[in-house]
Amino acid sequence: MNERLFFALWPDAACREAIDRVGARWSVQCGGRRMAESTLHMTLAFMGEVAQPTLTQVREAAHGVRAAPFEFELTQGGWWPHNRIAWLTPASPPAALTELVRALREQLVAAGLTFDARPWFPHVTVLRNARCPAALQADGALRWRVSEFVLARSVAGASGPAYHLAGRWPLTY
Repeated sequence: MNERLFFALWPDAACREAIDRVGARWSVQCGGRRMAESTLHMTLAFMGEVAQPTLTQVREAAHGVRAAPFEFELTQGGWWPHNRIAWLTPASPPAALTELVRALREQLVAAGLTFDARPWFPHVTVLRNARCPAALQADGALRWRVSEFVLARSVAGASGPAYHLAGRWPLTY
């Protein structure tokens, strides 16, 4: 049996609530479907379909990642018309975030694991199936404190995917 997996940052409750408030405001402007507050995240590496026996290798690769805790702010909104996704992003990704993604991807490559290697763009999907008529504004700076990264399993559902955490790794350096 295969599982659909991805590594991500999961915001704490206060950050999730702030992102969700932005989604509520944007949904009035853009329509579309708001992401459930419990599913808000920032993908670091998308693994796709992974065979159950490979899951141990995926977890072992994550154990090799070394990074310090950090924080950043989501300050900008945007919209991709081609897939109708509205998103939040930092104005300038902090070096620690970029380094975490690099370290994770290096560990995955070293373990011989495949993942979506397209250029990474740090964002949190806020709306799907949106049609945004104008520029999107964040509600000021939404602070996100990062102390861990997670491995999530995506399970298809009638109202969109549900995510179940399959592993957590603290950031300590």
